[in-house]
Amino acid sequence: MDSITILDCSGTISMGKNIAENSAWMFDQTFKNLLRKGIKNLVVNLADVNYIDSTGVGYLVNAQRMFINKGGRLKLIHARKNIHDLLQITKLFSVLDTYDDEAAAVASF
Repeated sequence: MDSITILDCSGTISMGKNIAENSAWMFDQTFKNLLRKGIKNLVVNLADVNYIDSTGVGYLVNAQRMFINKGGRLKLIHARKNIHDLLQITKLFSVLDTYDDEAAAVASF
């Protein structure tokens, strides 16, 4: 089995007015850099993310597709209530695997 990488995220993940404020774009670049390094299995820890906009969610969905295409998976853990509700409303729970704790996410690989 391939190793599993944990990515701890914090703050706001959103599209800003310019590239310096565009944390969603940086989020996407992080996924691409991990894939370039050969990382296939990723757990994204959202415990310290207080807000994610539609651009950030779109990058999560795209990252899931990219990891699957490389033979891996992306899992989310510790999504706050507002993010959990957003994923539920948009029906993205069918696309993004979400777990309450790291051990369960790691065991799911």
